[in-house]
Formats: sequence, structure tokens, C-alpha cells
Amino acid sequence: MARSIVQDQIASSHPAGAVIVPPLLEAAGILHATAEMVVMPDDPALGEFRPVFANLVGTIEVYPRPVGGGNPGFEGATEIISGEELWKRLQASPADRIDARAFLKARLFDVFIGDWDRHRGQWRWAKLPSSPLWQPIPEDRDQAFVRFEGLFLSMFRKGQPRLVVFGPKYSPIAGVTFNGWEVDRRLLTELDRSAWDEVARDLRGRLTDSVLQAAVARMPAEYRASDGARLLAGLKARRDAMTEEAVRYYRHLAGKVDVYATDRADRVELTGLAGGGLEVRVSETAAGAAPYFHRRDRRVRSPCASSATPAAKPSKSRADPRCASPMPSPAPR
Repeated sequence: MARSIVQDQIASSHPAGAVIVPPLLEAAGILHATAEMVVMPDDPALGEFRPVFANLVGTIEVYPRPVGGGNPGFEGATEIISGEELWKRLQASPADRIDARAFLKARLFDVFIGDWDRHRGQWRWAKLPSSPLWQPIPEDRDQAFVRFEGLFLSMFRKGQPRLVVFGPKYSPIAGVTFNGWEVDRRLLTELDRSAWDEVARDLRGRLTDSVLQAAVARMPAEYRASDGARLLAGLKARRDAMTEEAVRYYRHLAGKVDVYATDRADRVELTGLAGGGLEVRVSETAAGAAPYFHRRDRRVRSPCASSATPAAKPSKSRADPRCASPMPSPAPR
């Protein structure tokens, strides 16, 4: 019984998701590797695995590596590290910082394609000659365009909003961003609302109808005939609603903000603002050190966060149905 249920849920994933995503990422200006759909040949070289893998359909893509040993490097990167290594470096010293706007664009893109499984291990980070900041490289698109549907899953959706459904309307922001909770709260808190608005507008403008059509056209003809029209309609509707969804995402995080220092001797300055706001600066204690974190915000009315101030909490009747469903906080990975 359990095996049958798990096997059934494999059908929730889109079989061509990994090949549809790259042209969308390219148009968005997000670093990425490009996956190609291939068939494993029925070859004697497979040996004992031949009965299992011969003629199976799958994907193959380049593994990003930095310059060195005759390798030109992925996008000319001088260094590429894992998410785990980035976390160590961020904790060790303010010398290592990420391009927060580039990461925000990548996360808004994740929400756009309904990819809910974006934890720390789903990212690699590149140092490019053009910037001292680490640039995100999203990986592993097995959950792009996922559709957790059916009576069995609908009974659990309220308590587990990660059971998202890709379609014209966005699933609750708490669910589609749940596995990225730790990453978002560590890497996006330096950006204010205006930055979110700018990045969302830019991303929406890059995902034109022709870009969406070309991405869907990368599916094999048999897939396209079965699912192309539905997928394209969903992409267009979500693209058009992207800026509104970005506001929900921002408010979901802004209701409770985490600020991280490093293992070095750091100085934290808090300045109260008129009307109840707060300005936060974090810098090394060395004389003249510029803040490596600076955020200035007034109170945020957050319909998507239970930690909003009492005066800012919306009435139950006005709560946005796409906001967070009650669920426990995830343990950091």
C-alpha cells in the first residue's frame, strides 16, 4: 500500500521540467547549467545494469567547474563552492558576501515555476571576474512544475502546504518557500521592499510570451501535445501576477527578520526611527569598517506572518488565502 502511494506521487513531477527551465533561466539572466533529454542506449558497456537502464529516458547536463587545468570554467568562474561551504565562509568573516539581488531573482523564479524544494544543498555559488560577490547557481529541477493533486493529498494540504500545485494561481507562499526557509532568512534580509519590487518587475519583463513559448517547445512532441497548452497558460498567468506574489513573499519574510553576524568581533548598531521603525547596522569593530549589513525599515503590515505586531495583524476575514498555513518552523539544515 505505502509503496503504491509513493509510486503514484512520482507522477506529481513534470517529466520534462529539467529541459523546460534552462531557456527561462537564460532569459531571466540567472546562472545555470542546461539539461538535455537523452535516452540511455542499449549497450553491452552497461554490463549488469543493462536490463535496468537500457533505453531509459533521462537528462544530462554539464557540472559547473571553475577555471583551471585547461578547463575554461563555467561562465569564467574563478571559484565555485557548495552551499555548505558558503555557510561556513559567511559565518567566518564578512569578507564573503553574496549578490542578494541575484539570489532574490533566482528565488522569485523558483516561486514562478512552483519549485518548492530549494534548501541549502540545491545551490552552488560562483565567484566571477566581474564581481566580488558570490553568484547563485540553482541546481536540481526535479520539482519544477510539480502538481501534488488527488483526494489523499488534499486532505493533508492544510497542514502541509508544501504539497503545492503548479497552475495559473500560485500556491500558498509558506508552502512553496518552506524548504528554502533557512536560506531565505539568511540571505534575503538585507533587501528592502523597493529592491523586491524592482527585481520582480525586471524578472516579469524578461519572461515574454515568446520566451515562455520557446521553453515549452523544448518538450518532446508527445509531451507537448499532452501538456503544452496547460503549462503555457499557467506560465503566462503566473508571470502576469509575479509582482503581486513578490509582495506576499516579502511580507512573509518581513514579519520576522533574522540578522546574522559572524564569528569575528562585530559591532551591531540599532537606531530607533520615528513611528516605530528600526535601523540596523552590523560591521566589524575595526575603526572605519563599513557595515556589511545595513537595513532601515518601518513597521511592516504582514498578512502572511503570524509575528506581525498586534496593530498590524489583519482581521481573519481579510486574510489572504494564499498566505501561510499553520505549521511548525523547520529545523535548520
